[in-house]
Amino acid sequence: MMKQPFYLIQPNPWPILMSLNLFNLINSMINWMEEKILTFLIMNLFFTSICSIKWWIHIKTESLLKGQHTFLIYQNLKMAMIMFIFTEILLFTSLLWNFFYMKKLNYDMMWPPKFLLMINPYHIPLLNTLILFSSSITITWSHHCLINKNYKIMKISSFITLMLGITFITLQIYEFFTMKFNMNDSIYGSSFYLTTGFHGFHVIIGLMFISSYMIKMKYSNSWHNFNFESASWYWHFVDLVWLFVYTSLYL
Repeated sequence: MMKQPFYLIQPNPWPILMSLNLFNLINSMINWMEEKILTFLIMNLFFTSICSIKWWIHIKTESLLKGQHTFLIYQNLKMAMIMFIFTEILLFTSLLWNFFYMKKLNYDMMWPPKFLLMINPYHIPLLNTLILFSSSITITWSHHCLINKNYKIMKISSFITLMLGITFITLQIYEFFTMKFNMNDSIYGSSFYLTTGFHGFHVIIGLMFISSYMIKMKYSNSWHNFNFESASWYWHFVDLVWLFVYTSLYL
């Protein structure tokens, strides 16, 4: 048999199960918005999480235990992550485009509307900005420690990043509960909650990434660390997007 750098994967159920769960997840979200039924949404989120974890374990097993990931496969995984982040950039571009487009359509009115009591952008939002950019520094510190094989400090800086991200989400939830307007208050309220809510959801996904590589940190090394690199790239993306969200929606 001729040797080649590609690995032909074995049949496994996770791609098709993930596709079905994602399809049902969208339907359950619509059902929740229209009928206020939360049960199906929670079930689909649970099954989607299980499929994701099992699929990631399968990929990790191929890489470490079976040794089937060549250097070319490793590079292709990096490219796939870059393309995924690019699609996420397009998502937030469309959300911010919607916000500014609605602002343009309502140019003859106050924006945000006068009856909306806005949160002070220099209180919790500014604090969250400082927290998120501090976490960007700590995860970069983790990467530096990994390259220099300082695994003990890497664990500490990764844990600090995780705690900063959890603090950000906690403050954002508190902010949502203390806001003086809701999603139904004009197109501004809808755009505000949709954009900030999606960003918060992506922060949670980033925290899952970080938790994943912290659990499997013993398998990482300075030359094979895709799990860490993908989490690091995604976290930097979340930080950068927040800069645009904060300046556009709060300032």
